[in-house]
Amino acid sequence: MSYIEVARGIRLFYEDWGSGPVILFLHGWTMSHKVWAYQTSELAYRFRTIALDLRGHGSSDKPFSAYSYQEYANDIQNFIRKLDLWEVTLVGWSMGAAIGIEYLRLFGDRVAKFVSVAGAVPKYVAGPDWPYGLPLDTIQAWLTGLRHQRPELAEEFSSAIFKSDTVGRMTKHWIWEIIMEASWVAATRSLMSLRDADLRDFVPKIRVPTAIFHGARDDITYLEAATWMAAHLPQARLIIFTESGHAPFIDEIDKFNREIERFILE
Repeated sequence: MSYIEVARGIRLFYEDWGSGPVILFLHGWTMSHKVWAYQTSELAYRFRTIALDLRGHGSSDKPFSAYSYQEYANDIQNFIRKLDLWEVTLVGWSMGAAIGIEYLRLFGDRVAKFVSVAGAVPKYVAGPDWPYGLPLDTIQAWLTGLRHQRPELAEEFSSAIFKSDTVGRMTKHWIWEIIMEASWVAATRSLMSLRDADLRDFVPKIRVPTAIFHGARDDITYLEAATWMAAHLPQARLIIFTESGHAPFIDEIDKFNREIERFILE
């Protein structure tokens, strides 16, 4: 087990496998490094694969803090510097993609390429000028569920993210267990950050090559938002996973790993 202190008294847990070009994986809301197991194990034969637990999640420390995108981005900057990582391919899933973009906005150094996987970007909640997000009422219902029926909410979410017939009951239970490891404070406050963030102004300023991976059947983050991202990023490509929902790295493992490898090595 490996830990790095990224702020006073705050340690992040991470796994670090293989050697070669560096891939740093950021998980989504209430998840952990464990969700990337099918990537870190297979890709480690050709790459250095690093997957961390964001603060408040998994085996990392769980302080009573803001859980804002800026706080997460500061943690990632300190993590990258303490491990002395360079030319990183930053891969973020869902909220992790939004945190990745916040890192690029605030710092941007040491990242060579960026992959948004079912990203909750550039804006997660629908509004008069943004039709490609979830209704605000849905987010408020999740916040209420966290207060009163968190295990049931986690069970619903762990089923909703998958669409492929290859994903069975035990995989969904595995995801449920991961979700329940996150602290209540982290789950609640990071969901508020997800609700309130708007990264649209910065997206066109991203200057690293970017791949946008998105499931065609994703109803947690919408394909239309991914299409908007691809249209507004100067160096972007959109790769659609036709059999996937919100977790193409589990719904379509082999295709996902091939596409990551192709993007990094080209």
